Amino acid sequence: MPGSPPNLSIVLCTYNRAASLARAMAALCGGSGAARAELLVVDNNSTDGTADVIRSFTGGRLTVRYLREPRQGLSFARNAGILAASAPLVAFTDDDVEAAPDWIDAVVSALARHPEAAWAGGKVLPRWTTPPPAWLDRSHWAPLALADYGDGALVIDDSTPLCLVGANLAMRREALIAAGLFATDVQRIGDGGGTTEDHELQIRMRSIGFRGVYDPSLVVHAPVDPERLSRRFHRRWHYQHGRSFARMRVPDFEQTSRGRWLGVPAHVYRAAADGVAAAVCGSATAPPSRAFARELALPFSAGFIRERIAQPTNLQPRAGCQRDTRLAASVIIPCYNQAAFVGQAIESAFAQSPRTTEVIVVDDGSTDSTADVVQGYPAVRLIRQPNAGVSAARNAGLAAARGDFVVFLDADDELLPDAVEIGVDALRRHPEAAAAAGRALPIDAQGRALAAVQPEPRGDDCARFIELLGSNFIWTPGAAIFRRALALRAGGFDSRWSGAADYAFYLQLAAEWPIHWHGRLVVRYRQHPDSMSSNDAAMLRNTLAVMREQRRRLRSPEDWRAWRAGVAAWRAWYGARLVERCADDVRRGEWSRSMARAMDLLALHPLALARRLRGRLARSLHAGAATPAAEISAAIARASESPGNRCANGTSVGVQTNV
Repeated sequence: MPGSPPNLSIVLCTYNRAASLARAMAALCGGSGAARAELLVVDNNSTDGTADVIRSFTGGRLTVRYLREPRQGLSFARNAGILAASAPLVAFTDDDVEAAPDWIDAVVSALARHPEAAWAGGKVLPRWTTPPPAWLDRSHWAPLALADYGDGALVIDDSTPLCLVGANLAMRREALIAAGLFATDVQRIGDGGGTTEDHELQIRMRSIGFRGVYDPSLVVHAPVDPERLSRRFHRRWHYQHGRSFARMRVPDFEQTSRGRWLGVPAHVYRAAADGVAAAVCGSATAPPSRAFARELALPFSAGFIRERIAQPTNLQPRAGCQRDTRLAASVIIPCYNQAAFVGQAIESAFAQSPRTTEVIVVDDGSTDSTADVVQGYPAVRLIRQPNAGVSAARNAGLAAARGDFVVFLDADDELLPDAVEIGVDALRRHPEAAAAAGRALPIDAQGRALAAVQPEPRGDDCARFIELLGSNFIWTPGAAIFRRALALRAGGFDSRWSGAADYAFYLQLAAEWPIHWHGRLVVRYRQHPDSMSSNDAAMLRNTLAVMREQRRRLRSPEDWRAWRAGVAAWRAWYGARLVERCADDVRRGEWSRSMARAMDLLALHPLALARRLRGRLARSLHAGAATPAAEISAAIARASESPGNRCANGTSVGVQTNV
């Protein structure tokens, strides 16, 4: 249907292969299903006629988009395509392969048949330009980027850890972004080979609970260059593969019962010795394919050892390949003049179980002893910057974070001991969600619990945007945990909105991705006179500005009803607080401050001011004469001190005050 969004985004990355690119694009543009897909061709700094080839295919049934990625490398190019994709499914193919005529439809159908699968792939079959040598059977297809696992579908998980080839690979976009995109430290650059970006990503996706599927109905064909049929090419490929594999630090491969030397497990040296024996002595009885496979253990091991010697300092398994026992989370604490509380916030972050959480404190130009307090915790990463506001401080921490997940903990709040574990577990069980949120316990400056009833969302995780319009159920950023990749993609916190930037951030995420509500108590939310949220006029002004920004996202009458209800609720909440503070100012004789608050009310919520004045006028008329200001203040004080003016068990009791 014209104008309908595509159901599949195809990412095709290219570098100086204009001739083969033309054949690859022709196969895609002429296939069935082209009208319901989009093709994103990512030019990775080509210097030949690539741009002209891409432009020649525009205007056809298949929507073609031309992207240019200046950073050299296959992962950089693929990631640029992923972030530009508009469909829920993203497929990858190469500039030197030709897809079968039904490939687009087959990709969409495969993931529809296997809703439990986060990714799917199929056959990459050769087109021999010259006959292959006798030793080159299917066991030597990896250097040629070929794959054929048979004619039956296979589930890919830890029990069947097959690696699908990136020339014929499709993924659900939400799962792909949740896993963190393609790693750039194991990517192919230019015409290099032996890299492991496909393998690394699929291991990482399995490690966080995703599964894939091999579907033989997905078929592409790859012409095989005669230069790739030589033993020399295969030895060179396995050497580079060993280097890239060493950078992956796969936990299962790193295990050794006989120790390691120079950071290399002992079994790698044994494999190298076996490869030397095979190369020197050969084998009179083994088939040529098997004999050469034994020999190839030598260049792989040599590349592995060479990489480890060059990079000996980090002997821990690669973060992306870790299992679920790991908590890859960063707690980011923005701080401005909160020396009295920041130590407690830091200690609550380090008290997380298990103790594998990174803690970053961003000192936003504090003029008190914040830096001295933080430096008393050597394990904290301290970032110091001139005062730029809480949004800039949070964004600085986000840019420096290394965890897959991030928690933004205000410097006067405290995490409960299992907060990070609860959040990470929730996001692993809900890989489609950008964030997972729970409840906050309000406390006063001394840490005493305050009575409060927190709103809880009722609907589906995918409908959180509408619910957030009506009520911000994430009381403080520390009550939620976010996927770092998606927080970065959303642009972080907008410094225009000051104290309401967190609310704007939640809305931005919820408009694009689900927000999971686990409902567990995870943070102590401190309320005191110096906290930003105590400035009611500023909070209302910024919150209303954020709400105005959301109007561009409203589509249905339901959206607009939720938006109007939200605006009214925010005005009522902060308006009531401003009226109370105005009354307090009058009682203390602080007339200028009371007048300033009244002007804020007049600008932001005139109805609340009008109701207040009408109430006073009614009481004055009832008394038969104008009531002196002192008596009004005394009446307000009595009403404030009355237990009937407070909420008890979720209900309020009316109190009549006679003046």
